[in-house]
Amino acid sequence: MPLTFKVSSASLAIIAFAMSLLVFLTFFKYEATLYNLLSSRFQVVADDIENTISKGLSLGADLPELKTTEQVIFDVKSKDDQILSIQVFQKLGDLQGITLFNTRQAGIGGQVPREWMTLISTFDPNSPWQFRTESANVVGTNIIDKLGKSTGGVAVRFSQEYMDQKKQDMLNLFVYDALRVFIITCAVIILASYLFFRRISISFISMRDSIDELLQHGKLQPSSQPKSDFEGDFAQVLTNASQVIKDLEAIDKQLSKGKTTSAPKKGAKPKNSKRGKK
Repeated sequence: MPLTFKVSSASLAIIAFAMSLLVFLTFFKYEATLYNLLSSRFQVVADDIENTISKGLSLGADLPELKTTEQVIFDVKSKDDQILSIQVFQKLGDLQGITLFNTRQAGIGGQVPREWMTLISTFDPNSPWQFRTESANVVGTNIIDKLGKSTGGVAVRFSQEYMDQKKQDMLNLFVYDALRVFIITCAVIILASYLFFRRISISFISMRDSIDELLQHGKLQPSSQPKSDFEGDFAQVLTNASQVIKDLEAIDKQLSKGKTTSAPKKGAKPKNSKRGKK
């Protein structure tokens, strides 16, 4: 496998992994930023409604008696299509958890979902709150009466579908841009690898062939003039190695011949030493 192909493949694999990781991290960061922006915008809406209600409570009216609240929440919702509903509910007294005013007529007089009340109770009474459900996102704030008690709450629900559409559009944009950059990068890396590593690849192939020839036959075939000092030095090393191999073969032959000469011939009888008879 050519060296240029190996270098290009390894470089493109690393770049593809890095770009994929960057796209997903950027997407998740965008998702969090989008949610924070939307929730902050609707939090301002909930705070404005709470201020209007608090002014009425400061005049001595009770929360269920503020009939102008219904007109206020309908006016706010009519100006923003992303708001699913606005509801005002009671937190104290006999009407605890009951929806007093709602832009959805069917929700008036109904019980606020138990999980809502549980989540709201975990927040600071003087601080706004927000949480997410499967169908919608909810932000809101507590209604503080003239005695400083949290007597009720304002909840603004905004669509999850809007967020999902925005996330999908942004993800498509990220993927499209990443693919475009990756294709351009591929072309640049392939061209650069061909220009910078082609001669090295040819040299390595020549070196490999020379080593194979040396190991198989113990000699080198005559080659063309070296194209670089490195190739010339390598050819000299191989030539010296070839000469060493020839010398070792010659020594081995001489040693084998010497052993054959010193060995006794077949049928030869060993000489017995003469012993004197008594």
